[in-house]
Amino acid sequence: MNLLLKGSSINGLYLQALKIATSGAFPRETSRAGNVINIGQAYFEVANNDPRLIFLNGRKTNPVFAIIEAAWILSGSNDVATLSAELPHFADYSDDGTTLNGAYGHRLRTYFQKDQLQSAIDELRTDPGSRRVVLTIYSPDDLGKTSHDIPCNTSVYLKIRFGALDITVLNRSNDLYLGVPYNVFVFGVLQRYVSLVLGVPVGVQRHFTDGLHIYEKNVPEALEVIRSNNQYAVDAVSSRFGWDFADEIIESYHEIALGKYDDIKSVNLRHFLSQYRAQSRAEVRRINGNFNYTTNFFGFLAYQWIASTEHDENKAWEALRRSMLM
Repeated sequence: MNLLLKGSSINGLYLQALKIATSGAFPRETSRAGNVINIGQAYFEVANNDPRLIFLNGRKTNPVFAIIEAAWILSGSNDVATLSAELPHFADYSDDGTTLNGAYGHRLRTYFQKDQLQSAIDELRTDPGSRRVVLTIYSPDDLGKTSHDIPCNTSVYLKIRFGALDITVLNRSNDLYLGVPYNVFVFGVLQRYVSLVLGVPVGVQRHFTDGLHIYEKNVPEALEVIRSNNQYAVDAVSSRFGWDFADEIIESYHEIALGKYDDIKSVNLRHFLSQYRAQSRAEVRRINGNFNYTTNFFGFLAYQWIASTEHDENKAWEALRRSMLM
């Protein structure tokens, strides 16, 4: 294994991975999507209470999309409209303009004529010591198939160890800059969902990839993220936040997946998704371009994402953000 990342927050691990990937130690290759730096095999380990959303200065991770995708996966949908409403380019991955071939939730809930997620819950409820809970995402039909969307994450293992639910995700190929932040989050939500149903704590989250890589076109952005963040401060900020907010997503995942934001039970999450979803962002820009940020974790996420791209003039938030992460 080329890269072993553990013992830090996911934001800290991600920052380390970017530094390693851009160090010049790995070969550059050509690929169907452009020149790429191939890091090879890698392992990420995420602690049980890590907040799991990347909020590094300059990274511009879209937390609205991450939350919507997590809910969409739990719902078992393969309808591309849910994702493309937030990120229009997602429609490019659809083979028929309507569905996504490799939709993780659909693969787990429907594709194999079995609700694997429910079967996993039933197995672990019956036998908490079971080592047989394997969720399959990749299908033999994908081998040699012509599609814009072949699953990158291929299998999931769920085990109860020392009274807590661990998850291990196996991945055939993973884009460090664009893919890793969202993969860690959505499978973390899936882990949290199963743990809540079973009534056991969340354990360790592990990600193995057989082909971690970063495209050359994203290297300048990665270097800017490295320049704009301090490893010690990033871990310190991560320790201020926890993973409990995932419960707010899980309790309303049906409503989120359907775009019924007014029906979301959590006031904070309802406000966050309603104000910062694509349609609302466009409206705010059209009227005056100024966003209102709450001082909770959701507000912090929104500011990290939007203010760095919209040149927001909220001086108090800017001072707080910089003091937290630098």
